[in-house]
Amino acid sequence: MTKWELLRLISGWLAPSRWQEPLPAPASPPQWEGIIEASSNKLVTPLLAWRLREAGWVERDAAAYLSAVLELNRRRNHLLVDGLALALDALAAAGIEPLLLKGADMLATGLYPEPGCRFVGDLDLLFREDQLEEASRTLAGAGFLPTGPALPSVTHQLRPHVHETLQVGLDLHRYPLREHLQPLLDTRSAFAAAEAITVRGRRALRLEATHRAITSIAHGQIVDGLGRVGIPELRRLIDLAVLGERDAIDWPALQRRFAAAGHAGLLADVLRMADHLLGFAPAGLRLGSDEGLRRAERTINRTLLPRIAASLRATLPLAPRLLRKRPREIIRTLGWRAWQQRLQWFSPRW
Repeated sequence: MTKWELLRLISGWLAPSRWQEPLPAPASPPQWEGIIEASSNKLVTPLLAWRLREAGWVERDAAAYLSAVLELNRRRNHLLVDGLALALDALAAAGIEPLLLKGADMLATGLYPEPGCRFVGDLDLLFREDQLEEASRTLAGAGFLPTGPALPSVTHQLRPHVHETLQVGLDLHRYPLREHLQPLLDTRSAFAAAEAITVRGRRALRLEATHRAITSIAHGQIVDGLGRVGIPELRRLIDLAVLGERDAIDWPALQRRFAAAGHAGLLADVLRMADHLLGFAPAGLRLGSDEGLRRAERTINRTLLPRIAASLRATLPLAPRLLRKRPREIIRTLGWRAWQQRLQWFSPRW
């Protein structure tokens, strides 16, 4: 199978609209190393593991590998929520209420069927401009120490803050998106429409539904740059489909924002990709042409793009060469602490 065919295969398995349906056995034996490579590159291996957990036709070694990945990510996400709760306690004592973005939002609000399904690198928190520096000092006092070189004050976030014991990383944002994307969503609008939630009894804020969809699309295809080369960001497409099925998104308003920001074509291509790969298409919105799909297919089959990751943003999936190890061997070999500190697989992104 080509890389594009593998992507279509796993996308069909992972489509949120089909999560309640049993997966029938494929007509031909699956290429498990290729499937795991594809899911690793798209950062969806934990969700794939959850989806295949009851499929009796999965090869034994592949099933053992996937089970280990799901369990490790479940533990990791539990640790991330521990860190988030600690951060919220410290911020509440200082009178600061953050707005959860991206993966932090996904973990806190339980959009996925179980806590281990969604891979999250670090936790993104948005602050009002006049509280950002105080939030940094407060979190440092709680053990989340700034790491790496200082960033210019014009950037959309501060340098990462990492808890010295938990090794949980926080990204402190002054804008929900990069500065040049403020026409899509700015900090003032984000806070004005934010919704209150609780995380283990602690109060926080999250984006309202349409703003969540905007950030999901923008981060996957504009901020990460994948839209320019036609590569779908499957993890965020799945986020978008989950949001679209569970929340009341104002799709016409979303379309107007992307058009006003000069990204109407990109939005149409993203929605066409979501329709093609996941069977998700909001009613009444213009979808991109099949040329976008053909461009994505050509790019994925032809090009390997190196994944550029910050030192503390460990990608979860193990390299396919570990496929033959049993789950206990994987855990014993790597160790939980090593899992966070050493497993930074810079596998090709496609």
